[in-house]
Amino acid sequence: MFYNLKIAIRNLRSNGIYSMINMIGLSVSLATCILILFWIVDELSYDRFYNRSKDIYLVTTNMNNEGKESFGVSTPTAVSYYARTEIPGVENACAVNMNYDLGYVGYNDKKFFENRFIAADTTFFRIFDVRFIEGSANQAWPDPYSVVLTQSMAKKIFGNEPALGKELSGGNSQMGSNEIYYVSAVIADQPKNSELQYDAIFSFERSRHKNTWINWSWRNFFLLRPDADKNAVAQQLLESQEKNFSKIKLHAFGLQPLADLRLHAPDGKESGMASVRLFSIVALSLLVIACINYVNLTTARANKRNKEIGVKKILGAPKRKLFGQLMNETLILITLSLVIALFLVFLLIPSYNNITGKHFVFNPANPIIWGTCGCMLLFVTLFSGVYPTLKLSSFHPVQSLRMQPKGGKVGFSLRKILVVFQFVTVAVFITSAIVVNSQLHYIQHKQLGYDREQVLEMNVFTNLDIRTHYDSFKSELEKEPAIAGVTGSQGSILYAGGWETVDWEGKSSENQIMTAIWETDRNFSSIMNMKLTEGPGYTGTPADSSFCLVNETAIKQIGMENPVGKRISIPMRNQQYTIAGVIKDFHFEPLNSVIGPLIMHLSPRAVHMPSMNAYSYSTIYVKTQPGKTQEAVVATEKVWKKISPAFPLTYRFLDDAFNEMYRSESQKGQLFSFFSVISVLISCLGLFGLVTYTAETKTKEIGIRKILGASVSNIVRMLSKEFLILVGIAMLIAFPLAYYWLDKMLQDYAYRIGIGWWIFALAGMITIVLTLLTVGWQAVKAATSNPVKSIKTE
Repeated sequence: MFYNLKIAIRNLRSNGIYSMINMIGLSVSLATCILILFWIVDELSYDRFYNRSKDIYLVTTNMNNEGKESFGVSTPTAVSYYARTEIPGVENACAVNMNYDLGYVGYNDKKFFENRFIAADTTFFRIFDVRFIEGSANQAWPDPYSVVLTQSMAKKIFGNEPALGKELSGGNSQMGSNEIYYVSAVIADQPKNSELQYDAIFSFERSRHKNTWINWSWRNFFLLRPDADKNAVAQQLLESQEKNFSKIKLHAFGLQPLADLRLHAPDGKESGMASVRLFSIVALSLLVIACINYVNLTTARANKRNKEIGVKKILGAPKRKLFGQLMNETLILITLSLVIALFLVFLLIPSYNNITGKHFVFNPANPIIWGTCGCMLLFVTLFSGVYPTLKLSSFHPVQSLRMQPKGGKVGFSLRKILVVFQFVTVAVFITSAIVVNSQLHYIQHKQLGYDREQVLEMNVFTNLDIRTHYDSFKSELEKEPAIAGVTGSQGSILYAGGWETVDWEGKSSENQIMTAIWETDRNFSSIMNMKLTEGPGYTGTPADSSFCLVNETAIKQIGMENPVGKRISIPMRNQQYTIAGVIKDFHFEPLNSVIGPLIMHLSPRAVHMPSMNAYSYSTIYVKTQPGKTQEAVVATEKVWKKISPAFPLTYRFLDDAFNEMYRSESQKGQLFSFFSVISVLISCLGLFGLVTYTAETKTKEIGIRKILGASVSNIVRMLSKEFLILVGIAMLIAFPLAYYWLDKMLQDYAYRIGIGWWIFALAGMITIVLTLLTVGWQAVKAATSNPVKSIKTE
């Protein structure tokens, strides 16, 4: 055993350059695969840590708009109330408001401005089991003024003091400022791998929309009985809604498993799961490419081992012993590669976290790491070691001594097939990286139908001061020379409006339309540089409160001709408006959705908060003059402090907010591009090894050709021709595969690029250039060597 180990190490050292090529390729691919696995395991682990996570479902909606289905996750609180009382398959249900409108909590002289406050029904902890640090689930909300804090939030407010029973003040846009709350419990922080993230949970009992069908902005979670049929429960829920509230006609309710929220859209289509599958394929491809390098280089250099193996066989060495010796070499090389890979992972984890936005920790004791390493070691050893070892140990001793191994032509043919496979993978990766990055560039630079540059967006959802004194805030800012205009809306333009049914003049009884309803200031369209295609728009008089603007899509779906001056109504709100203009379509939802119908009308002051006399505008936009952004920010902060000194000014630029929407897509694009580069480098490394070996075996031939007058270009062409032909064959196979897969992938985007010929031309050019650089460098080196020295050496 020790002797075989010693021989194996000696052979690896004597083949230094090829051992190094194999080791680098395997180390890099193994390290990349481990990093990919970290990401995959994290994505698959979301919300699976609850004891009964398999029985927890989120209620979704399916609305049919002119034959087009649209899915959502927002539902009213009555869904949970009636589910508990009318549907036997529901063991428990809970309504959750993921954006509770509390601006801050205060303790003594300090105020803590957070944006992860939620409100929940008292059944919350009967569905989502968490660890209580202070208090208990039974006494989580003894009264409507109770609040449950997370451990980190409690520490932030109270330090190391016990939090239970402590008094907090809070600013609430509905109830007024300086409301008093009592800490009724402290719970452990939510794990990072959860879609439910919060710092504090307030009582559902204070909501004006408790157990009603009015406000469709809540999320409802069901805990089903183990034997319940989720489809039957969804149908019973629809019947309950039609019986108790028939104003909204839904096509269907749905139940989405909690563990699927991260990986699937509400309609059941893959979203995150598609990325998990893609990166799994990438990881496997990288391993296979590195293994192919090993197989190719080992079998290509088989003749170097023929004499050794032939002599050992003549001296009586059994095939089993030779097989063991050669497998030892493979195992040592792969084990060393794995050790180097783990070291690379340790070094790369911080940078990898920055790219992915996650918080991976390299822990050598982690069973996932050891399990992964064991599986990879077994896979790579079997895949890359068995065939070359069997091939070498099976040589006939006489043929081995004559250096004419049996089956050499078969090996050479297999080597060509493996090289083609490698570069099929490389060409697909390069093409995919071009398309993915082009699609991301297209989304980030697409014209949205409004200005998003040099625009500040401020969320004032919880700031009662600004919402009450909106007119003063706006007029003060408009006096500033650095500010081009100020406007407001109910919610961000990136996610505008809640969807409701509408009626209109000439509507037939069977025609049902769901439309986004959005409250904006009268100058919103002009400040955001939107275009009116019909009508004069608002008049600037009090009569504007009875007017609305509709987008082109709404007019098309309604089928209304000459819409300006006609009436349109919102039955659920008991509101009626006259159409004052048709606004050109603009994107008010993410670009994976087509532009839907939209109605814009003014905010009726004091309708939402009568006692406060406040506007519903929860978002304010400040458009700056070109080149005067900093002056505009300073001016905004000055006016803000004057009107709302208790709240710090927080803002973001609208173009930054837009890019943030696609941060996850951008991160995945970066990762895919990085992995594509790795695959290219590993393949080129293997190609470099093959051409180096080819040049070595043809040293004498090259020397004779040069003496007989062959030029450097002739020699380079001779050495490069075969590899370029193989790469050309690989591209012919890869491009149709890439087109089919990428076309299918782009179907998930409502707005997408076309896959033009130039993409394949660019990918082909990159592949050929990389091949020429890899092969050409070594070929030129061989072609420029001294022919006399080459022949003498041979």
